[in-house]
Amino acid sequence: MPQQIHLPGPVHTAIDLLNRAHFEAWAVGGAVRDSLLLLSPHDWDIATNATPEEILAVFSRFRCIPTGMRHGTVTVIIQGQALEITTYRVDQAYPDHRHPSAVVFTHSLKEDLARRDFTINAMAYHPALGLFDPFGGREDLQNKCIRCVGDPFARLEEDALRILRALRFSAQLGFGIHTQTRLALLNKAQGLFYISFERAWAEISRLLSASFIAGATLPFQSVLAAWWVNLGRYSPQQWEKTVLAMQSLPAQIPLRLAALCFGLWDHTEEGQTRLLNELHTRCVPRQTRKELQMLLAGAKTGLWDTLPQIKRLLRQYGPDLANSILLLRAALFPDEAPKLAKAHSMITEILQSRACWQTSQLDICAQDLLALGLKGRQIGQALAFLCDAVIDEKCPNQRTALLAYLQHFPPLPPLA
Repeated sequence: MPQQIHLPGPVHTAIDLLNRAHFEAWAVGGAVRDSLLLLSPHDWDIATNATPEEILAVFSRFRCIPTGMRHGTVTVIIQGQALEITTYRVDQAYPDHRHPSAVVFTHSLKEDLARRDFTINAMAYHPALGLFDPFGGREDLQNKCIRCVGDPFARLEEDALRILRALRFSAQLGFGIHTQTRLALLNKAQGLFYISFERAWAEISRLLSASFIAGATLPFQSVLAAWWVNLGRYSPQQWEKTVLAMQSLPAQIPLRLAALCFGLWDHTEEGQTRLLNELHTRCVPRQTRKELQMLLAGAKTGLWDTLPQIKRLLRQYGPDLANSILLLRAALFPDEAPKLAKAHSMITEILQSRACWQTSQLDICAQDLLALGLKGRQIGQALAFLCDAVIDEKCPNQRTALLAYLQHFPPLPPLA
């Protein structure tokens, strides 16, 4: 773990300008954590004992955005990079289990860091003074441990979103959760009742796409059931099977969410509607729900033993979603893995050989059918009829043969 942290030029500039104006200034939070882990930080935050008005004065020649003056935050744009610069502060009571009723500015960096959630996020760095780590965050990084700053019960009581953040950091970093913090998570899980579904989904979605999801979720079924009570209906054995299925899948939100939902869906149209409505309530985006619906519908079938069956899978879902459906089915039903591996191979073979599996690949087009007098929906139905014939090897994909095979096309009722 490095002794020194490389600060980007704009961060150096901001700290230097505040120091020259006789104020303290430190890089803080997630950027310090990620730098020590040799990860690339996405955003840089700076803490200072300068008040918001003093920050504006120091950076008067830069573009400044009064992001949250009441809470001490000013966003300063330096060389195209947005830096959030915040006055040292102490939070007052959290009446809604999410936001402090007020903040009080302080001159103590340690007091500012003491209000933060986890020790690994409560470190500060100065290019000349080095790392300031009053709560043992660096040691917890080395030990791969998520630990609340101070009393974990108090930290989670203040802001219940920290419950999901703890799981998310554990899943992203592959860290364990400290014993007392773990107990607090289980004890305070019902605090998630106070969190908006939108904010909860922002954390859940990052959890679903994390690399170490099994270790972070397996011991915490009751915690996640506080977000969505349906998850509490799994037996411990079902929960373990579901979590391991999610871990085995690529880190794609719809795919892992489908694994999570598969056991909750009664596989009827009514059950599917209820499930999608529940997820809509929980602020799961429309596109994610749409893909989830197709994944679940495809995975419940499980009939992919022949080339015609695989071609119909491709025709209904397309190559990417078809492969995802096979992956989902293999994760949920490991005993089927050999059959599903063969199905994957057949998809590859079909795509490489350019065998016909969709109407756009037919050696005939809508104009040909128009010339024969078909119109409207007859054209689409005739193309689908011919595609089925080619897939089932009843007719070769050749224009002359396809036109001849149209004699078997069932007559349609007159168009309205």
